Amino acid sequence: MRRLVGLLGLLFALNSGFSYASSLKKENGFLEFYFLDVGNADATIIKTPDDDYILIDGGFSWSYPEISQKLDELGCDTLDAVIASHPHGDHIGGLPQIIDEYNPRLIIDNGQKSKSFSYYKYNKIAKKNNRISMTNDTTMYVGEYVELNIFVPYGEGLNKKANDNSLVVVVNYLEFSAWFSGDLQIQGQESIFDLGKFQDVDLLKPGHHGHRNGTNSETLEYLKPEVAIMHTKKEKPKSSPHDEVLDLFSEYGVEVYRTDIHGTISLVTDGSLYYVESNKKALIAQVPRDLTRLYLKFSFNVKENIYKSNFFLNN
Repeated sequence: MRRLVGLLGLLFALNSGFSYASSLKKENGFLEFYFLDVGNADATIIKTPDDDYILIDGGFSWSYPEISQKLDELGCDTLDAVIASHPHGDHIGGLPQIIDEYNPRLIIDNGQKSKSFSYYKYNKIAKKNNRISMTNDTTMYVGEYVELNIFVPYGEGLNKKANDNSLVVVVNYLEFSAWFSGDLQIQGQESIFDLGKFQDVDLLKPGHHGHRNGTNSETLEYLKPEVAIMHTKKEKPKSSPHDEVLDLFSEYGVEVYRTDIHGTISLVTDGSLYYVESNKKALIAQVPRDLTRLYLKFSFNVKENIYKSNFFLNN
């Protein structure tokens, strides 16, 4: 990964022959992730190769237009699943309108109640739909190839703090794996690591928006992610993402992308190769560690002109 980053200077010097021919294979279709720019809140859309749609968290109440616009752009009429990691307003605030408009076939949450108005509105509509409150770890399949593993931290029972009850969602597609941990803090993540069910992941959605209580060295040593994508809005010097977490990512060679810097971020994979894109910054493709041939693909905006390139390297 570090070698690929070093090639950016060379690629920016290539001012001719720009193309956007994808190096991804279309045999089984593409799995697409969209990390929406909704401030310091979580909202991620997943589109499967079978054109199924999953929404993990729904941001604030004012996040609804951003979520709805992207779903419409993707051609989504009905959500196949909505997953609410925990009942905080920055994760469920936009869900009432989304549920009403996109009529999800399944709603998944952790069963924790809240006295907040956001939860009142969410609960009012969720209980009228196909809602499942998870009390045990569950594996389900979406289409032929996509596997969702949903983990309940600490096993049965709820903690007093909502963050500590965040559901963890692990998405597997062929050789590709992604980890979403809501706002779950380090101790809760370790309770899931203790199950010993994980291999390395490619994509990490860091816990609690890059807060120091959501990621430490043990997290990165266990999961060994290649790329971290987080929903952030650093409003104050001491707010997340914390500098020590960003330093950890750098130390462990993890590429970091943030919605407050890069805007809405997408990751597309064929189950082996994958690439990352944004409408604000140049982002480079990532590839599996064990390949001898590396593909580098990037796109970037310069004012109103969009330049795109595909680069192929033999080791």
